[in-house]
Amino acid sequence: MRVVVRAATPADVPMIAALLTSSLSDDPFFRPLLPEGPQRLTGAVRFFAAYALTHLGRDRALDVACADDGRVLGVAAWTYRPEGRSSLASRQTGRSVHYVRAIGVRKILRALRLRQEIEHRRPFGTHWWLSAIAVDESARRLGVGSALLTHRLALIDAAHEAAYVEATSDTAVALCECFRFLPQATQGGNAGYPMQAMSREPTRPMHRYD
Repeated sequence: MRVVVRAATPADVPMIAALLTSSLSDDPFFRPLLPEGPQRLTGAVRFFAAYALTHLGRDRALDVACADDGRVLGVAAWTYRPEGRSSLASRQTGRSVHYVRAIGVRKILRALRLRQEIEHRRPFGTHWWLSAIAVDESARRLGVGSALLTHRLALIDAAHEAAYVEATSDTAVALCECFRFLPQATQGGNAGYPMQAMSREPTRPMHRYD
């Protein structure tokens, strides 16, 4: 199967939301943020639609891996983090309106607290944070996740920037290790959910000595 990786567009949001709902609703990072009870499924779809829309904005990147027929087979969401640890909560406030209808104010406050905790764990220097990567069940073990990482990391390497991820499964850890992500000391005990913090050092620029 030929897979094409490209930047997502607003037209992709419904397919992205459906894929993320089926793949990440039980993920230990996202599960506490989703609605509970009989509205869980519809609420999760709305949440991930909002999540996709916010990653179409500035300092974000949303990549999709597509089949020849246009189906979205995989998604990777990235957030740019400049050097230092400025208030993440204040930057998120403007985006929170997208989530209110999906999960309500109480869950929004929990999400902001969770993101602030991540802010304190992440590397100090400039980097890209891989906040989510998911592959449709029908396309797993076909190299879709690798294609997504290859695409974005090539751009990150070209800019000589670092990357960071909090992997919540052994599969994610193994995939990231193949792309030079190295485990960090921060473990799930500090996060409140099972995860492995991993970082990837920037490539060094080539110097010519003529």
